[in-house]
Amino acid sequence: MYSKERMLVELVRSKNKIPFDYYKEVISSYNFVGEFALVLRRMAESSQCGSNNHAGGCAILALGIWIQLKGGVAMLPGEAMNRAISKVAGKRYENVKIFFDILYIVISALICLLFLGRLQGVREGSIIAAVLVGSIIKVYNRIFDKVRSGK
Repeated sequence: MYSKERMLVELVRSKNKIPFDYYKEVISSYNFVGEFALVLRRMAESSQCGSNNHAGGCAILALGIWIQLKGGVAMLPGEAMNRAISKVAGKRYENVKIFFDILYIVISALICLLFLGRLQGVREGSIIAAVLVGSIIKVYNRIFDKVRSGK
């Protein structure tokens, strides 16, 4: 195993002529980020994110999505679609996510009203979670940008 500092020095020094062991180390680190983010997402999705008792679930869910976004790793289809739309449209990912999450909730409510004659499974917690997760991702991005810039 190589230390992270040595790996970074070798990456800069060798300019694309990196030994296979270094690639293996980078890939295993990348896989860890993706797996960690998925674990966080599953933990958050198993709790009811919009509930007052589980508001921390939104923060965990947002952290998992943010790690996947920053790491550039494979995402779940809904999040990957949001990322693709944000890149093509030139809009911030967080704003696209909030828009589509609310759109999905509205469509779900309309389908419930149309076929069931009443709202079922769509309540205020769904909308709170949709807005809160995207907003928390914005906060994570601001913190990350401040830390990266050294301010």
